Parts: sequence; C-alpha cells; structure tokens
Amino acid sequence: LEDYFAVKPENKDRVKKQVEAGKLIIGPWYTQTDTTIVSAESIVRNLMYGMRDCLAFGEPMKIGYLPDSFGMSGQLPHIYNGFGITRTMFWRGCSERHGTDKTEFLWQSSDGSEVTAQVLPLGYAIGKYLPADENGLRKRLDSYFDVLEKASVTKEILLPNGHDQMPLQQNIFEVMEKLREIYPQRKFVMSRFEEVFEQIE
Repeated sequence: LEDYFAVKPENKDRVKKQVEAGKLIIGPWYTQTDTTIVSAESIVRNLMYGMRDCLAFGEPMKIGYLPDSFGMSGQLPHIYNGFGITRTMFWRGCSERHGTDKTEFLWQSSDGSEVTAQVLPLGYAIGKYLPADENGLRKRLDSYFDVLEKASVTKEILLPNGHDQMPLQQNIFEVMEKLREIYPQRKFVMSRFEEVFEQIE
C-alpha cells in the first residue's frame, strides 16, 4: 500500500471503498517475508506493521499468505496465532520429506500452536493467462488436474489466476464459461482464499 500510494496518492479513497466492499483484499503482511533467514523479530514486525497499515483501510486478510517465500519456518503457526491468524497458504517448503504429500493439513509448531495449511504444489500462477479455446485449456489443465487431485484431501483444488505484477485477465468470465463447457463433470467457481478455507475446514 505504501509504495502504491507514493505513486497514486489520489487513489486512497478508492482503495478504502474497495476494501470495505470486499472487492480488494489486503494484508496481512507489510511485504512478503522470507521465513528462514530473517529473525523471528523481523517476521513479527512485518506482520505487525502490515496489519496496522491495513486497518486504515479495512480488515486485513487473516491468512498467512506466503506464495513465493523460499521455505517455511516451523514456528510460523505460533507467530500467526499471536495475530489471530489460523490459516496459511504457501508454495515452497513442504513435501513428502516433511511427513505429508497432501495439500491440506493441520500444521503445528513445537508449542502446539496450529494453523490449517493449504499448499500450492504447482505454484501460485498455474491459472494465469488461461486461454479461451478448448485445445489451449486442455493442454494447460489436464496435466495439472492429475497432480492436484492426487495431493488433495478434500478435492477442492486451486487454480490461482494471477502472477507477479500481472494485470487482471480481462476475459476471465469467458474462460470460466469455456471451462464449464469442456469439463462438465467439474464445478468451477471464482472464489476468495477465505472461501477456500471454509470449504476445506
């Protein structure tokens, strides 16, 4: 927010209205942190400053969202719980070497603090710039579905439609209709991460 308003200060009221209406989700971090090479103090302050700044515009997202950090600290559930966060979503830092090959699980710190975790096994951008034609969609998604369904406990799978510094996909509603047409056995919905957790919990 700080960087954006340094360039577009005139949009503060617009952002506030979008957050209050639930159309723009912000936080909880000040900036996406690395969790394995910085101190716990840095991680705590990152969340503290991020949530403080968000409150000037509305409620921050209460999900520990770290889609592109290079590994996860075992104490993150403890830190999250200190901020009232009971859910986390991330990409890197979890595999069968850590005792699970599933994408949804309860993650505990050594003190027993717990969060519901959702792992993005193929990354946070597998649904970016989805093509609108059947051949293009099948080529992209058929291989994804196999991996995601094998890893999912709940059969709720995610196709995040975004990426770093990426504008909105303007034809996403057209693409959604095409997905429903070519995969009638599947249910496709546009959702928020909070709603995803409501389904998997």
